[in-house]
Amino acid sequence: MAGGIWIVAVQQIPQWWGVLFKSAVIGGIFLAVGYSVTLIPLELKWDSSRIRITRLFSSTVIPLAEVRQVKKFPYASVESSIRTCGSGGMFGFLGHFKNEEVGRYVMYATELDNLVMVKTAGKTYVFSCVVREEFISDIREYLANEV
Repeated sequence: MAGGIWIVAVQQIPQWWGVLFKSAVIGGIFLAVGYSVTLIPLELKWDSSRIRITRLFSSTVIPLAEVRQVKKFPYASVESSIRTCGSGGMFGFLGHFKNEEVGRYVMYATELDNLVMVKTAGKTYVFSCVVREEFISDIREYLANEV
């Protein structure tokens, strides 16, 4: 008897609800993919005054005057992190994450082998850098010369 009631209830749902639901799901998927694409890092540059991560429509600029710490970020820290908003594999590891060790951080990583963490007074950034050792050495040298 209950099965018959269910069928009757389903038959009373207007057809446009199904179209609306499918459109909302497909739209949500496109929004999520679109958001992830805007976070993909295209280029990493640094000089004696700033670190610049260029993305598709914008850039993240970290003034060296604000940098408090720069170091390697181990893969184990990524594994113990929780993604709060972003992509955890599709197009890379992009968006906002948090873990107990580091706290909240923003990650722009297309691969997880050469991760670098840069801490400022207000934010923590993690990104991949193919020349990680050179990057860390340069930034530490710039910071030492500022003092």
